[in-house]
Amino acid sequence: IELHCRQLTECDRCHKQASITSGTLFHSSNLPLLKWFWVLYFVDSDKGSILALRLSKFIEVNWIIARLILKKVRAAMGN
Repeated sequence: IELHCRQLTECDRCHKQASITSGTLFHSSNLPLLKWFWVLYFVDSDKGSILALRLSKFIEVNWIIARLILKKVRAAMGN
């Protein structure tokens, strides 16, 4: 069995380990970071009005997943 682990950073002082996505929109997401960056680009370039169906085609996910992603992004942006 081969296990692939995410790289963790460790605090020199307290030795707590965390991934670089901890505490961000990307935390616990299976969507690749590149697709997340495209989401942020599309939301910004469309002034936040991009529709889930349109986004789903751009990032090649189900429209329901795209809707959840947009909800998460808009909540983080305070919209």
